[in-house]
Amino acid sequence: TQSTWDIMESANKEGYFGSLKPAQEKALQDFVAQIEKLNAENWKYDLTQFDTYDYLRFLRARKFNVTKSVEMFSNYIKWRIEFGLDQIFLFKFPEKDAVKAVYPHGFHKTDKEGKPIYIERIGITNIDLLFTKTTKERIMRYYVREYEKQRNYVYPACSNAMGRKIETGLTIIDLKGGQSVLLTPRCYNFVKVASTICQNYYPEICLLYTSPSPRDQRGSRMPSSA
Repeated sequence: TQSTWDIMESANKEGYFGSLKPAQEKALQDFVAQIEKLNAENWKYDLTQFDTYDYLRFLRARKFNVTKSVEMFSNYIKWRIEFGLDQIFLFKFPEKDAVKAVYPHGFHKTDKEGKPIYIERIGITNIDLLFTKTTKERIMRYYVREYEKQRNYVYPACSNAMGRKIETGLTIIDLKGGQSVLLTPRCYNFVKVASTICQNYYPEICLLYTSPSPRDQRGSRMPSSA
């Protein structure tokens, strides 16, 4: 059930809840029907944790192409099962403080629209030292746990604070202090793996910006489907 302030958040935003064209409404119905059929026949997964907003994120990510959207969501469910995502909050990351000391990151307030702001200071991150504190596998699991925390706790809290639906956040990749940091293969691969998880499995969870831009140093937005 969608509340009144849910509808207000997405009003006048084409492709969002409360502002769908007839063809998009039909695509949503077909998408849900196919997902429920696939789940009944194959996954047997608890779909009650997803709502219309979740489904629309996947549809928008594939421009309301039902076949492609179903494929994307199917891959997401398979990944959740293989990754053991329903148990992700049992994962402990005791090296978190040591990791943040060499890889500064975290939430910092909200923007004027109430979206949570998440900052990663990649420019001063010491990648080599980072992987003396943890492993690639553990930090990826930590990343996924944080994505789930955003989806299940951060956005609902921001929504309650604003009195309207907040379904996206703002991620800032701060490159200052590193100059050609992203040209370092190990750092580039680290960022790429994390952003790929977001793009493939958490579409539109966050808007991604870099500061300054790696292309022109003017601090412009870096296009992303994240």
